[in-house]
Amino acid sequence: SLRRMRVSMVGNTISQVEPSTASYKGLRGSGTAEEPYMINSVQSLVSFAGSLKQDSLYHGFGLYFKLGCDIDMTDYYSDPFRVMDQGWCGIGGGFAGNFDGGGFTISSMVHSDSGNSDVGLFKELLDEAVVSNLTLDQVNISAAWNNVGAVAGTTSGNVKLKGITVSGNIEAMGEYAGGLVGKAGNGTLKIEDCILKSLG
Repeated sequence: SLRRMRVSMVGNTISQVEPSTASYKGLRGSGTAEEPYMINSVQSLVSFAGSLKQDSLYHGFGLYFKLGCDIDMTDYYSDPFRVMDQGWCGIGGGFAGNFDGGGFTISSMVHSDSGNSDVGLFKELLDEAVVSNLTLDQVNISAAWNNVGAVAGTTSGNVKLKGITVSGNIEAMGEYAGGLVGKAGNGTLKIEDCILKSLG
């Protein structure tokens, strides 16, 4: 059978990178297309974000993640163990996998720290990333600096967004704000069947 893998250059040498074998603790599933890692709560979304930061070589490349229910982010802001009070800073570390919203909604994603750039559900989407079948409702990003979008602050490489609906308020105090993505870098950003509603 055919396997898809990432190939990059290190100097004049081709470096072959296999799909990620990182462990995404706390998520049910195996990360395959048939059995994706499931995100079923605010806690598992936070767990996914933490594991992705640990996956600093592969960034989730070749792995599949799927939302299993609606998620209300107000549960995240009310968590007494959270240290910072700036709202959702974005899933960091860069994401190069496949994130399927399953037709569900993430609501009340808020960010209010003017010192941050690259703000969205994901901070950055990397080459081969796909985000699909997702609604982001009542987004309120009102005080971020540069590169602000509901799905991602920035993209680089070939990235695909499909079947995404966004509503709310998105503003950048510096440069580059967009309904889906703040700033698209090098490569191709492919957008299919996405809807923006009531954006401020």
